Amino acid sequence: MLALEADPRCVRPLLRRRVHLVASGFFHSAALTSSGVLFTWGAGSGGQLGRPRAPAAAMATGGQAPLVGGAAAVPVLEAGGQRVVCAAAGRNHTLALSHAGRLFAWGRATAGQLGHGVATSGGTRRIVDADAAEPKAIVPFGGAPALPALRAVSAGEHFSAALSAAGEVFTWGSAENGRLGRSSEAQAQPVAVPRRAFGGRRVAAVALGWRHALACTHEGALYSWGSNRSGQLGQGVRPDVSQPAAVEALGKEVVTCIAAGAEHSLAATADGVLFSWGEGVSGQLGLGHCRSVLHPVGVQAMLDREPIAQLSAGHSHSAMLTSSGKLYTCGDDSYAQLGQAEPTEAEMEALRSLLSATPGGEGVGGDERAAAAPLRLTGKAIAQHQTVPRLADLPRDVRVAQVACGAWHTVVLITHF
Repeated sequence: MLALEADPRCVRPLLRRRVHLVASGFFHSAALTSSGVLFTWGAGSGGQLGRPRAPAAAMATGGQAPLVGGAAAVPVLEAGGQRVVCAAAGRNHTLALSHAGRLFAWGRATAGQLGHGVATSGGTRRIVDADAAEPKAIVPFGGAPALPALRAVSAGEHFSAALSAAGEVFTWGSAENGRLGRSSEAQAQPVAVPRRAFGGRRVAAVALGWRHALACTHEGALYSWGSNRSGQLGQGVRPDVSQPAAVEALGKEVVTCIAAGAEHSLAATADGVLFSWGEGVSGQLGLGHCRSVLHPVGVQAMLDREPIAQLSAGHSHSAMLTSSGKLYTCGDDSYAQLGQAEPTEAEMEALRSLLSATPGGEGVGGDERAAAAPLRLTGKAIAQHQTVPRLADLPRDVRVAQVACGAWHTVVLITHF
């Protein structure tokens, strides 16, 4: 059994590499170097690490090695000279976009999330593709047009998305809960979500949660679709939504960055306000309580801090990166995924004061319908469920450049001041 890392540790195989992007899936992670080499590590039983099947491992496990301790380059991409510029990790599949514009996918293909299809003896393709232990380029089939120039990819639970340079969103994989945001036809290949679904606007960013999706336009309008079991779509109601719908509660805000977790969502605005909504049972909303909310609520604890540069969300924890490189985390810390040291008594007192000054513990724009609950904060409670964003315990002389939350782990890219 592998030991938990209670504080941030260096990924040593990448120590002398210049990394410029990190990504995290359920139980695996990826790092992309400035030279375009993609490294992966973690769980690999579904082939999501992109490693060739080792004969010894296959004999012992009946297939792909279930766990890989250290980071290693994805050999097929490296050997083929594919310079990767963007990557994403889902539940048990991985996506990579090359400098030449080729889109690769590998891992499990439970519901067509790889976008490959399967050739049959009759020369046709089935709707669900086969698992792939190594990267394979996505090639349109069945008369589908070639993909346009792409600039970003995202991966969730059994579905995938890509964003084109022209601001179009392409989705493929499982259509359950309406998570594709379009017709479920051609489920196993990338198909564009109609631009009219976003009011004719160009999309600037897409974030996939486990079963829901967020997208913001260049103008800062926010849209959501998919599963809404915990209110993660921010629509104020719980039914699933099968096509992009504007998040009306943020209609007057200019959204600049977004993140989608298992069943919660985050958005930061141009005015420097952080909003959160959806499942909050572990404090992942940062609102000072462990309740779910059905529409965006401002996070009081992040007011009057530096502007937020990036957001990331895991199964039940959240990370907020400021423009000055400071990392704040909140939510479940059962697996030490928050990277926080035990709070001091002074910090405890400051947290109590902050939360007691906020009626109902709801934060800015609080939900008046939610019943206020007695606040009982202890060091042990904060260690397991940190309900207010708090600085990660990192060395003073480093600056965080990027953060990626997996299901129950976190990866950060740091630089020295």
